[in-house]
Amino acid sequence: NCTNCSANFYSDVPAAAFCTVCPTVSGVQTVSPPGTSNRQDCQCPPGYSGTVASDTCEACNPGEFKAMPGSDNCKPCPLNTFMTGSAAVNCTDCLQHSFTETTGSTERAHCLCKSGFKHDTGGDFVEIVITQADLKPIDENGNDKSACTTSDPGKFQLARTEDCRKKMAEEMGTKTGMAYK
Repeated sequence: NCTNCSANFYSDVPAAAFCTVCPTVSGVQTVSPPGTSNRQDCQCPPGYSGTVASDTCEACNPGEFKAMPGSDNCKPCPLNTFMTGSAAVNCTDCLQHSFTETTGSTERAHCLCKSGFKHDTGGDFVEIVITQADLKPIDENGNDKSACTTSDPGKFQLARTEDCRKKMAEEMGTKTGMAYK
């Protein structure tokens, strides 16, 4: 009675009495589906790229992943995800109300708050009310007029720097008696 070799084993000899475990390559145990009949069909596991033939299985770098076994290259983490460790099989989603500006993010700090949200000390993103202190002046075409100068009434967009927010808050505080914190 003939049976398939189990997963992660192969047999390249007809009428073999036993199957051979897939080889360890670059310190990594390679894998195979049940019924594999050739050593070269053993593959680098998820999180690693390379081949048994080249005797190389390299871990995906931080910011990369590989979900399936095989010789495919690792892929960068998609937008709105990140991965801090190596040999990843998937990437971690950014928290709700945050995003990344590029693919291949390597740390949670690359997840930025969307407009209208700020990062609180507890690690979650919380909704905030936008005040004039959070705004920077723009001209009639939507271009930054100059860093932290006054603008035509109603012509503001979110400020991207803490210095600008502080200056705007100080100007607003002078008019309202409020202080920047």
